[in-house]
Amino acid sequence: MADVDRTEERHSTAPANVPALGWLFADQVIMIASLSAVKWLDGAYPSIQLVFLRSLIGLIVMAPWLIRTGPAALRTSRPALHLLRVVLSTAALTGGFYAVAHLPLADVMAINHARPLLLTVLAGLILAERIDGRRWSFTLIGLVGLMVMVVPELGSGGDGPLLAYMVAVLAACAGVGAVIVQKILTRRDSEPVLMTYYMIAITLVSGVPALLAWRPVALADWPIILLIGLTALAGQYCFLRAYRLGEASFLAPFGYFRMVLAVAAGWFLFAEWPDAWTLAGAAIIIVAAALLGARWRRTASG
Repeated sequence: MADVDRTEERHSTAPANVPALGWLFADQVIMIASLSAVKWLDGAYPSIQLVFLRSLIGLIVMAPWLIRTGPAALRTSRPALHLLRVVLSTAALTGGFYAVAHLPLADVMAINHARPLLLTVLAGLILAERIDGRRWSFTLIGLVGLMVMVVPELGSGGDGPLLAYMVAVLAACAGVGAVIVQKILTRRDSEPVLMTYYMIAITLVSGVPALLAWRPVALADWPIILLIGLTALAGQYCFLRAYRLGEASFLAPFGYFRMVLAVAAGWFLFAEWPDAWTLAGAAIIIVAAALLGARWRRTASG
């Protein structure tokens, strides 16, 4: 009887990786829509201004809930970690928006997909998640796919300035740090609390530099900026749900599917035709993610 009780307890506390994957895929679709909207503006506004407006719009949408909830929306025992997450997220967003404005979507996503390898490593070291040898292997296969896409692009000078590639790499590193801090915070704080701190703090942190770099927004561009703000809010919720329910080391490699979405968006919206290296690398990435998923299903059923 004791063995049965322990088995039931183990199943009840196991990460819900399958539902988490659904939330992650929803976040990926929303994120590509948001980045496509940023790219549609074609660098007309400073990246920090877009980050500020994005967060301000999200904060306005959340305002009725914040008024109704009151101080409970800010109840946390880890304000310093929230601040660290916001600083890292602001850096990742600003750098990411800059890169999207100056590079093809597929290139930005390819560089961004260096994140899963580092995230898998940190999930084992910091979050104490168990990562077996095959997960490491499949993650490394995905990294090979990334290198197939990025190295020829960098070697030929790419389709954009070298600075944009460097900014994209730094933004990806900042994003990894933000995800790790976020995963720690989800152990105690709810999604609404995380979103409240995220929107309020990013608005405050980005406000002054945004005003210093401000460019007047054309009337025709406001619907696009509104879309950026609304998708940010929806994507943030889906992302938080995914990483609350599932293991960071399991979810990380599935971020590779954003590459496929980025190629499709770049193809249809901006006539950014992927070359043979991009297609070959994306194929390797998809195989790696599929192998990882099959490995997890066998482990879970066993």
